[in-house]
Amino acid sequence: IVKVSGAFVASQGCANAGTYTNTWTVNDDCGNTSAIFTQIITIEDTTAPTWSTQGGTLNTTVQCSDATALANAQAQFPVATDACDTDVTNIVKVSGAFVASQGCANAGTYTNTWTVNDDCGNTSAIFTQIITIEDTTAPTWST
Repeated sequence: IVKVSGAFVASQGCANAGTYTNTWTVNDDCGNTSAIFTQIITIEDTTAPTWSTQGGTLNTTVQCSDATALANAQAQFPVATDACDTDVTNIVKVSGAFVASQGCANAGTYTNTWTVNDDCGNTSAIFTQIITIEDTTAPTWST
């Protein structure tokens, strides 16, 4: 039996998916050759990237007067991984607007979300970060 192993042929638009086509023939003792037996191995990538940053770990609470802490919280970013795509750094962040707490306009939340796509168009679950702004500092007298 003679096997001819086919090269991987990537799908258009998805380098991680495609096919291998292997063929076999066999000769008998009298030199008769069989018809070609064909095997097609289809490789799919239907699994979305996952977050290696644990959910909730980017959530934080900062004082309304601490602009540096807020900037640091807003600069945080989750990390994603994918079983077939080694580069899933194309993470898209949607920055949420400040939503003030009822009764205290200085306190509230920012809710930021991220998603990432792999090379085959599979989209991750949404990663969410909640930044809570609080005002627990009493006024002081400047006089």
